[in-house]
Amino acid sequence: MTTTPDTHLPSSTDQTPAGLPGRVVALDGLRGIAALIVVFYHFSCLFIPELTWRMASTTHALSHTPLAIFWNGPFAVSVFFVLSGFVMAGAAERRHGALLANTLTRYVRLAVPVTASVIFAWILLMVFPTATSAFVAQQVEPTVWADYTYQGDIPGFGRALLDGLVVNFLRGGSMFNNVLWTMQIELIGSVALYLLYWATSGKARLIVLVAAGLAIFVFFRPAYLAFVLGAIIFEFHSRNSFATLRPVLAWCLMFVGIALGAPGAGFAERVGLAGLPGRLTLGNAEGLVPVFAAAALISAVMSLPALRRLFGWAPWQWLGRISFALYLVHAPLLYTVAAAAWVRLDVGLGWLFLGFMSSVLLISHLFTVAVDEPTLRRLSALRAWLAPLDRRLAVQRAV
Repeated sequence: MTTTPDTHLPSSTDQTPAGLPGRVVALDGLRGIAALIVVFYHFSCLFIPELTWRMASTTHALSHTPLAIFWNGPFAVSVFFVLSGFVMAGAAERRHGALLANTLTRYVRLAVPVTASVIFAWILLMVFPTATSAFVAQQVEPTVWADYTYQGDIPGFGRALLDGLVVNFLRGGSMFNNVLWTMQIELIGSVALYLLYWATSGKARLIVLVAAGLAIFVFFRPAYLAFVLGAIIFEFHSRNSFATLRPVLAWCLMFVGIALGAPGAGFAERVGLAGLPGRLTLGNAEGLVPVFAAAALISAVMSLPALRRLFGWAPWQWLGRISFALYLVHAPLLYTVAAAAWVRLDVGLGWLFLGFMSSVLLISHLFTVAVDEPTLRRLSALRAWLAPLDRRLAVQRAV
């Protein structure tokens, strides 16, 4: 999985028009936990591949239990995408007429931290150019995840810079930082929602969202359905519909989300459900099931005060604050520093995990303070600069 994705909710500095809902703090906490799950997943992919799916020839029995939700990275990425749909819908509604500004600032908001993460990865790869290959050489059965990064002959800085700014958005992936496959989906899904909200309003918008969801369900990549479902959740939230949802139904949504989100690849075959179409197969990370499971879980959090209090806990809020940075920096640390530590220091797996997690949390906080949050603060100036173009577009549209 990986995940990711930017899923930052509107900051307290955003102006929320009267009648629109404000920030849902619990979703920050949920996003932070999802980012942590992605980190656990990738650590397992490299060092405990039998806990993950399709990374080794055999899979541990625990990976076919509900406990697997705590390291099911692909499902956590689906949660990211649904949250992005929710957030982008809210942003599109607040800045309804600013199509150009919304589109360009979304690219900048993603591209600046992404490029910084690629440069960070490039520096680590230059220092540890063969750490992963040395780690693999020590393993009886190397993990497939080790194939997703450069080793040995590391491309130059210019290639890394271009990768962060352009290439990964076009190709949907990066060998410098393998979690960046989600960025293409984030950008396309966000821009599509901005365009849809710019072109529609009222009940017509909800109808168009449902129609778009049905088209994606049949013809397109399920990940884009997550953005539509997130926008639909926002529409219900803006109408205060979750407040009227019966608690028993909300709890059912939570359990359904966990039950459908926990399985990984091979689960359907294990329980005799392999005959379902591929997109509807339990455990198919590229299918529809994790997307609907993520939407169900988020709907439960929106509806249940107990869950909103749980995810509003201060440590989860801090994880939510650093979640984008956590997503962006953890993989490069794994296939350089962590792999080198395993090979050179002869540390136990438990100590390696503690050292890695401490490092990745600290670096993520620093990355948030130095890169992510300054980028967010400067977007308002870019929107103001683009405002005349959006006003001109609005006049031409009216004519």
